[in-house]
Amino acid sequence: MFRILLSIVCLSVVPGNVSARSISAIYFKAPQGAPEKVFLHGEAVSIMLPVPQMNLVDPVKLPPGELTLRVTTEPATKERPISPNAPSVKIPAAWTDVILLFASNPKNQAFPFSVEAMNVSTSEFKSGELMVFNRSNATVGGKVGDRTMKVGSGRTVKVESPSGKEGDYRVLIGYQAANDTRARTLCDTTWRHEATMRHLLFILPDPDRGVPRIWSVGVRPPPVEKEK
Repeated sequence: MFRILLSIVCLSVVPGNVSARSISAIYFKAPQGAPEKVFLHGEAVSIMLPVPQMNLVDPVKLPPGELTLRVTTEPATKERPISPNAPSVKIPAAWTDVILLFASNPKNQAFPFSVEAMNVSTSEFKSGELMVFNRSNATVGGKVGDRTMKVGSGRTVKVESPSGKEGDYRVLIGYQAANDTRARTLCDTTWRHEATMRHLLFILPDPDRGVPRIWSVGVRPPPVEKEK
């Protein structure tokens, strides 16, 4: 199989829930001048959210209920109302942990980014598991420890605990681009399993390389409060 070197970016580990319901954000390959924070507007909702580049920060508290949030780079005022071109995201009431994934979208001159809400609620995504978000135009699959995975373009798949014990495990992942009959290697390496950790795995297009990029984020469980 033709081997292609792919950079795997392992990001800082972040804590889990900080409240009953929370939201955080992350920007994949932010261009120069990309916003460092955004403002989320909904019915009786106004949230300022940091948007770090290729990393996560502590989540921000999110109100209960189903939400439709418009995203702006400046606070909305009477003099500066929300533009009709501002992107928006819908967050179902059942989602307790949300990540907004930002990516560049030069076609929208007013707001040159796209945004997608991703459900990482602990009720659906448990310790030791891997959640794979494939946002490339390729089908991705292979072996992740003891598990086999296949994730189509635009799909999200949860992979159960890839190993029955703590420590390193083998990872062999390939991809098949659209209109291509050949499978090619993305990575052949080892990752480390920690039973208390959840891992987010983003597979995203990278126009500069022409090959999907794998991008990993570890999420620690929330701290246990001590009894007083």
